[in-house]
Amino acid sequence: MAEKRSSMKNKREQQRKKAAKARRVRRTLLVITEFLLVCALSICCYAVSILNTMQRSTINQKEIYVATFANNGDNDQQEEAQTATTEPQSKEQEKESEKSGEQESVPESSSAKPGSVINVSEVTQATTVDDILSHQETVNGYWNILLVGVDARDQANLGGGNGVQSDVMMICSINVKTKEVKLVSIYRDTLLKMYSRDEFDLANSEFAKGSDTDMISMINMNLDLQIQDVVVVNWAALIRVIDAIGGIYLDITPEEVEKGYITGYITEIEEATGIWQPQLTQAGYQLCNGVYAVAYCRNRYTTGMDMGRTSRQREVIDKMLQQAKVASPSALLTAVRYACPNINTTLSNDELFALAADVNSYSITDTEGFPYTYDLTLGTLGVFGVKDSLVCTDLAGDVKKLHTYLFGDDGYEPSQTVKDISYTIQKAFGVGQ
Repeated sequence: MAEKRSSMKNKREQQRKKAAKARRVRRTLLVITEFLLVCALSICCYAVSILNTMQRSTINQKEIYVATFANNGDNDQQEEAQTATTEPQSKEQEKESEKSGEQESVPESSSAKPGSVINVSEVTQATTVDDILSHQETVNGYWNILLVGVDARDQANLGGGNGVQSDVMMICSINVKTKEVKLVSIYRDTLLKMYSRDEFDLANSEFAKGSDTDMISMINMNLDLQIQDVVVVNWAALIRVIDAIGGIYLDITPEEVEKGYITGYITEIEEATGIWQPQLTQAGYQLCNGVYAVAYCRNRYTTGMDMGRTSRQREVIDKMLQQAKVASPSALLTAVRYACPNINTTLSNDELFALAADVNSYSITDTEGFPYTYDLTLGTLGVFGVKDSLVCTDLAGDVKKLHTYLFGDDGYEPSQTVKDISYTIQKAFGVGQ
């Protein structure tokens, strides 16, 4: 009996110790979980505080959306768009519409992307940017963002105006379903119809003389697009990101070094930003810091001129994306921390977090330059009072090719607005007729 009681006592003692150990493990796991949650919350709050250092554009997406549609439609559609924007329905009219189940729809615009039937009332009644983006993504399947690189020497003038040139104008078209990305550079000296003023001028002058809103609307009007978002960066933003992710490999040609092209740009960038690096002295494929990479992007005096420069710009963005995919979280946080004050964008924090969280899913599948058909010699004639421009000899045809390239729309027909702009250019220069 004594042995049996001793055995039971030992068994109870073992059970007690086992239960105590389980309680300690649970408490430890709880403490670790709470610690991780606090850390995650702190990081999120820190990230939000960093993102809030970005300048936020005051672009009215609904206004751009409707204004662009109106410019690409016929007179009746323009009146409908203006009415939808300036004269909201009264409560009585809304109730009457609900009862009848009828909704005033606008026929499909030729500027709409494949499969989209744009309903002006649906867009103008949206109360947030997300409402409009949701409409775009579910109906059109593409999210188009305008990437703008400006020669602003500081954080001022990222919204346009005051003569700040937009040397980089790039359409970033994201296939929402596949995450495939295509980049299309708009050559900065392309002669286009301005949105903010009734005249033709160099494409980059719209940002310099107007605003980011004017630039988006100008591109939408001339290219039959419906871009609503923009990211504007200066030199410092690009430098900080590239430095934080460890630099990128670029092939620096002997011509760029020996003729002083890239070294001259490096000196100018350093003086403007206050970010100093040892001067680049050797050509070849090498790891480049942010200053070298920006200088590489800016050079347009070697083979290819501005067309070659835009190709290098797209190359740098592609390599930055690849490097960001393998960079550490701390490196990415550093990049965001130093770059954000030098960025102006329409994107919300939620949209930026969504893009960042899914960065490994995105891939740049192809890049191009626009326009496809152009004549550099004609631009020296000073037609429209503009010299040294790049004249697109068939804007309507190029816009059709652009939509086929971006959206796979082989049967796309350019809008009447684009056809009119194209005809005006061709008539003025006596080409393509």
